Amino acid sequence: MFMTQFHATLDELCTFIEESMDRYPQIVVSAFAFPPSRQVSISRETIREVLAHDGVDDVVFTERVVDPAITSAYGVARGEYEALYLDIGRLGSWGLAESTLGTKTVTPLWKKLNAALKKQTTAGADVGWDDGTPGHHNRNHRFTAGARALAASGVPLRQSHQSTNRYTPT
Repeated sequence: MFMTQFHATLDELCTFIEESMDRYPQIVVSAFAFPPSRQVSISRETIREVLAHDGVDDVVFTERVVDPAITSAYGVARGEYEALYLDIGRLGSWGLAESTLGTKTVTPLWKKLNAALKKQTTAGADVGWDDGTPGHHNRNHRFTAGARALAASGVPLRQSHQSTNRYTPT
């Protein structure tokens, strides 16, 4: 089991998915939206179009097609799939939310994708609060170049759209 927490722009996430599909053609990508819970049709050619919709927040990598009756990433987890989950952090008026890449079933392929993500990111963050109260240092939290640029321009990097903490790349 592993989970990598990081901040990335939507464009960078799309590029990561595209490059993963190009490098490993056995990967099948499924996208899930809410509300209502539903599986969204996605292909290599439609990744950017599909992920442009705010309701699509979960992408699942598998090595076989996910049953179309499954309507959520949680449903994939309950099924008989070895899957890698990408939770999409969105940019909004409140800042950029964290993305995560993780799995309960560690396979050599999922390790390769996680390693590829880590090569595209740098680690280390100071975590504090909106009111200026200092928090702690998180040496494992990761950032892409785009997320670092957003932070440098004053965009808060947050755990979620509801959180009052901020990650500052170190």
